[in-house]
Amino acid sequence: MNNKLLVICPVWNKEQFIRNTIESILQQKYQDYHLVLIDDYSTDNSFEIMKEYQDNDKITLLRNEENKGCYYTRNRGLDHFKNDDWKYFTIHDADDISDLRRFKHFIDMFESNPELVYIKSTSINYNASDNLPVLKDNKPSIFTGEGTAFISRKLFDEIGYFDNTRFSGDTDYMWRAQALCGTTKPEWRVGESKEVLYINYSHDKNITKMYDWEVTRPTYWNKIRNEINTKMIPSKNFYRNKFE
Repeated sequence: MNNKLLVICPVWNKEQFIRNTIESILQQKYQDYHLVLIDDYSTDNSFEIMKEYQDNDKITLLRNEENKGCYYTRNRGLDHFKNDDWKYFTIHDADDISDLRRFKHFIDMFESNPELVYIKSTSINYNASDNLPVLKDNKPSIFTGEGTAFISRKLFDEIGYFDNTRFSGDTDYMWRAQALCGTTKPEWRVGESKEVLYINYSHDKNITKMYDWEVTRPTYWNKIRNEINTKMIPSKNFYRNKFE
């Protein structure tokens, strides 16, 4: 695999969404990518749907032997292709849709701004139940975040894999990227795109709804913030191994 963009899509019980997700990737205007679909031991029909695409040269299909969580699964995709010649990677959630212009937009940003090593992505929230935008203060809910960021190979080589957590691993990855750019790599930069090119489907099984924002997540954020500040920055080592 020597495509410029590696697209990693962890899948767990997403039979309602996964076909549309895959099709939105296959129809991208930018075609220099490879998609790795990794089933995290789904108990619904997700894996059977995924297998319909196993003969496509642009797709690699993997499956965990037990449910390990999305960050372990992302790391498996990165590890599987660690020795291949890709230049950027991104995570694509299995219940979301990319605008057909999305991949090209981010590759163009990287190519036009060589200081960028990490680009946050902007999404619009849709209700899975009725396929209509989620409204906040009578306006569509739009947010820019780290969950589906685009990341350069040179940043991956410096900071490695995602933390093996069940939630908020994207935040840890972004904070390590920011710390690296702010210390040992000041010529690099974390950026963002405000173009709304991604539909995030809201439903009861979203990870963002499965772990509370009052105690569980802040406890994790405090732990990794302390680790970055007291260990990684002084040692100038922001690397995480694949399955810590």
